[in-house]
Amino acid sequence: MTGNPRALLLTVLWVGALALAPLSAAESAKLPPENERLLLYLQTLQSDTLEPEAARNHCISLVYRVPGSESLRQIAAGFFQQPATNALVVLCESLVEAVSQGRLSPETVNEALRGRHGDKQLHATGELLRALHFIHTGLADPLPTRER
Repeated sequence: MTGNPRALLLTVLWVGALALAPLSAAESAKLPPENERLLLYLQTLQSDTLEPEAARNHCISLVYRVPGSESLRQIAAGFFQQPATNALVVLCESLVEAVSQGRLSPETVNEALRGRHGDKQLHATGELLRALHFIHTGLADPLPTRER
């Protein structure tokens, strides 16, 4: 993503949309069923009771059912610099890999998805994007885990 202004712009727009999307207190307290299932799969993956391939397949099937998945596909295509047809698969692969490697916790994903409009949500979204970036690019993350 370094040096690619389009990808950087899409990332900034995505983070901004997450931060500014209007949600009532009741809406922000409960995730859509697809997100809840995704978090369950990630927690099960983290506990080593679900194989990464199964978690990836569950993620892909859920992501296509999320309202606004076409917008998510376009954002993921820009972020990962992939064709739109493959973008959600790459998103799920990177997400599962990040959790499998311990670079991202299901709790961080949960906080990023809830959209509570606070510093905690923005920090979680940043952690999510950072983990996905370094997993996808294969680059080493320069920050030690304790500083993230």
